[in-house]
Amino acid sequence: MKNFCKIVLLVLLHTVSKTDGKGTEPPTPPINESHCAASTGNHFVVVGPPGRDGRDGPPGPPGVDIQELRDLIHILTKEEMRNQSDHGNKECPSQNGTLLIEMLQEIREITKALSATAQTQTQQNVNLVVKYDAICPNHTAPPPTTTATTTSLPTSAMVNSTLRTPSLPTLITPRSGNSKCIKGRSADTPADSCLEILKCDYFSKSGYYWIKVKHPTELNKVTSLLLFCSMDYSACNLRGAMRVAYLDPSQNHSCPSALGETVQSGKKLCTVKSTGLTCDSVQFSTYGIRHQRVCGQAIGYAYYWGAAFHYNTRTLNDAYTTGLSITSGPQNDRTHVWTYASGNRDVSSGGSWNCPCASGPGNNPPTFIGHDYLCESGAHTSNPAKWYMENPLWDGQGCYTGSSCCSTSRMPWFWTDLPDVTDEDLEVRWCRGHTDSQNIGIEHLELYIR
Repeated sequence: MKNFCKIVLLVLLHTVSKTDGKGTEPPTPPINESHCAASTGNHFVVVGPPGRDGRDGPPGPPGVDIQELRDLIHILTKEEMRNQSDHGNKECPSQNGTLLIEMLQEIREITKALSATAQTQTQQNVNLVVKYDAICPNHTAPPPTTTATTTSLPTSAMVNSTLRTPSLPTLITPRSGNSKCIKGRSADTPADSCLEILKCDYFSKSGYYWIKVKHPTELNKVTSLLLFCSMDYSACNLRGAMRVAYLDPSQNHSCPSALGETVQSGKKLCTVKSTGLTCDSVQFSTYGIRHQRVCGQAIGYAYYWGAAFHYNTRTLNDAYTTGLSITSGPQNDRTHVWTYASGNRDVSSGGSWNCPCASGPGNNPPTFIGHDYLCESGAHTSNPAKWYMENPLWDGQGCYTGSSCCSTSRMPWFWTDLPDVTDEDLEVRWCRGHTDSQNIGIEHLELYIR
């Protein structure tokens, strides 16, 4: 989308304390060529006068002025209209005048919301960050990149309490897409990836789209499949991710044949099927789509007690934990992606079998894991042989006093970047790191790539 000037408007609302003191209002610079050169390349931050609380001291942090926001929108609109008339996008018609109208409508709604927020919420500053490729004349937008980028999720107070569907504030949830972009809309017009659809139509909604994939049986041949694309930030902390694994036995889904099944407290769980110290493997195809970001979530339950990283000298190919081992690549050349581990208990009597984050910490994970794991225990102090259905694993809740196992705000979600771009499939292994007295039951699992 060369020569196309994208405007992406992100509104970040964050609560801050009262300002440290009075300050004079800084002059608002006009937008011109020098600001493009002086900016950091992708961000131009619009600020208003500092807040005031009556105390003397250094200038406080800046707020925002709604009129200044409207002035900026006027400037962007005028420039974008000129770019659209001079450099119409022939590959994606939706990114011409129709897209501009939709974007302006979105901006108008956000402006109204900001005005209401300023009147109803105290001790808040609102910063408007305009992310752009080329606001100023004579600047050419850089080519789109497929490298994974990170955008902060909202604070935990903004996240829906439902484990499986964390959501952004309504303020920046994408609206319905434009029908003029036909990529992925039918089997005859499949897209190369979910990200390509998003580039064609910024307002594409999460849902099923037709994607080009490698033919399952015929070499060097492609076909198309209807696959789910996450077009908001709820899944992977970025947009345009494609779902490659979805397992939810509670919704009348059967567990893969390699796994066992059990029903506990009315919930169907997929479990380790084999006996002894072992892992049961399930492969999930990435359909030959090149990717580097892998993300997803898992919700599980512990039976009796887990081994956590007691055996931290084992290799990636071993049953190095009780829980889930997520890897990329063939079985003879696995790359670690993420580990969901189950520990013994939280108190120190659990010893080296405890999670490293427990109030009585156990062994650290093997070096091939690094920080790419979540670990939690079903039991706190004592753990008789039973399923601990009252305390789901990796959900960020129900941890014992002194434990930091629930301190990661994005739980049960994870996201990580592989060392290199790849089209290798993903493998998930249900592992039992000790004896038949342990097990792990998974209620929900989903994985995405981009």
